[in-house]
Amino acid sequence: MPKTFQEAVSLTKGLGISYLWIDSLCIIQGSEEDWLHESKHMAAIYRGATLMIAAAGARDATEGLFMKQRTFSKPTRLPYIHNGYPDGQFYMMHIDVPLALRRNPLHGCPLRERGWAFQEWYLAQRAAGLSTESNTFRLKLFN
Repeated sequence: MPKTFQEAVSLTKGLGISYLWIDSLCIIQGSEEDWLHESKHMAAIYRGATLMIAAAGARDATEGLFMKQRTFSKPTRLPYIHNGYPDGQFYMMHIDVPLALRRNPLHGCPLRERGWAFQEWYLAQRAAGLSTESNTFRLKLFN
């Protein structure tokens, strides 16, 4: 079983979710007939899912969900001054996030290049996208 599937099983078990639907296992790959039949139900499947998990940064199922995150600078400890007197400390860290990524957390992810997967991301009521740049969680409050 590919790494992404194994990690999806572990994640759903860890979250206490009893069922896992993996589209590439539930739709016969290369079968236009099966795709035409199953694609009619996909909106309802993703809309009704407890959580849609996307390996947003993976090029294929062998790379896994939990990708190595890029490293950030070490936090700097600074004194906290209150009314002119030292009153503890706080930590500050610079995180350089490109503007495109701030506007769209899936910017540059392979997920955006796969039309059907991108559609699933927006159909789901709750979605988690995991990539090297960021881990994105989206909750739709209204239909």
